[in-house]
Amino acid sequence: PNVGLLVCLGEAMATIEDDVKWMKETIIPGIKDGLKASGRTDIPPVVLRSHDTDGPLVLKESLPLYPNIYTMSKYTGESLTTYEPGGPWGETHRQLAAAAPVHIDNVHILANLEPWRWSSPAFTQKTVQAMHNVHHSKGLHLYPQASYWDWPYAADKLPNGERLKQVDRDWMWFKVWGRYSWNSNRGDDNEYWQNVLANHFGITTDAAALLLKAYDESGEIAPKLLRRFGITEGNRQTLLLGMKIAQFVNPYKYNIYPGFYESCGPQGEKLIEYVEKEWKGEKHVGELPLDIVDQCVEHGKKAVEAMNAISVKPTKNAEEFERIKNDMECYQTFAISFRYKVLAAQQVLNYKWTKEIKYLDAALPLLNKSLLYWYKLAIKTDDTYHYANSMQTSHRRIPVGGDDGKFKTWKDMIPVYEEELEAFKGFDPLAYGKNADRDTLLAGLFAALRELDDPSIHQVYARCPVGGGVAYAVQNRLKKAAAFHIVDAEEEE
Repeated sequence: PNVGLLVCLGEAMATIEDDVKWMKETIIPGIKDGLKASGRTDIPPVVLRSHDTDGPLVLKESLPLYPNIYTMSKYTGESLTTYEPGGPWGETHRQLAAAAPVHIDNVHILANLEPWRWSSPAFTQKTVQAMHNVHHSKGLHLYPQASYWDWPYAADKLPNGERLKQVDRDWMWFKVWGRYSWNSNRGDDNEYWQNVLANHFGITTDAAALLLKAYDESGEIAPKLLRRFGITEGNRQTLLLGMKIAQFVNPYKYNIYPGFYESCGPQGEKLIEYVEKEWKGEKHVGELPLDIVDQCVEHGKKAVEAMNAISVKPTKNAEEFERIKNDMECYQTFAISFRYKVLAAQQVLNYKWTKEIKYLDAALPLLNKSLLYWYKLAIKTDDTYHYANSMQTSHRRIPVGGDDGKFKTWKDMIPVYEEELEAFKGFDPLAYGKNADRDTLLAGLFAALRELDDPSIHQVYARCPVGGGVAYAVQNRLKKAAAFHIVDAEEEE
């Protein structure tokens, strides 16, 4: 076997200039010294990882000193989101591939696939084809499907307290990537996978065809949802723990990762953009958020229907077969819960554009339905998984912080989602006039303040009208009533 050197400059260095200097003045001279001392006259490959650095620049500066530098870059960051990559990250791949002898795609971390089983041959085949055709890469660096930070163990909770190992649980993950990285132009490959699954579980090829369908249908859910609704493709977000409604309503407040939406999927719209265009009557472009959640619910439904249609009992690996079935049900339940919360967020955004209370009234039952399905998800996972995400530190921020290993299961998230529902229920708006009819504001304000003068009411938020005259008088009265405690709703969470 060959032993190589993978150079990861990125996060270890303070500046790009430091990266270039370290590669030219430390790494390459060190390699040359080692080759000379060993008596070797060949030039073995060195892999330069283009993460948190300017890979094309480092490569350009280094190739004159050492001509056999391979390059590597993350496929779509730290998640698997699409087989249609592009944007600035795609351009980085192409620049590296054009200059290096060999360029390698790195399928990295897979934060959005943790922890349920994911092994879609159809998705994987198209992804590897995109690596060749879009990124011009010639190699694959593959990470585990889930639980990277808990290697070698999987997240599954077994009745006897033992732990599954990832190489055993996720055998098909490694097999699909191995098959298509060797040759992605195999055409319709269903017959091959039906035979593989039939042999692995001791079922008929007809039953295996249904299992394959479940894998392919469920395989679309996490990629589609993250690329259309996510805050980041990285460790900072655990998609399958859900999202808070505020993160749908204003994702910018949670610091969307630069380049994420441009590089990690086809062109499309965030929910906040979609609702704005609806109210402005503007033309929509690309993937639309409401279409995506509907598609994902349908993917989940088809995956579970396929599993339920398998009438034969496995004669091999029967316990694993049941775990796959549970994962498919989890995907379906998650997709339904996610969809209801997206629909609730849409109504909140409608309110933002109209200030009509009916939209907030419409959001409440949708948010409640989302929580009801979350309860079902917590039940399905409580006895089957130790955790959702293996990154259990403060680095994880979405949907909530993972400080000290907290909020790592679906059950842990119940109080968070119950709290946002209760906060929504507690919002009881009272109109004190019409902004379009300023004369109603002053009289209405005093009547509203009298009505709210109740010891049981501890906090009141009032929206200030803009302008002079009556509006200015109302502003002044509200500020005095609030003891000049002013909240900028666009800035504060």
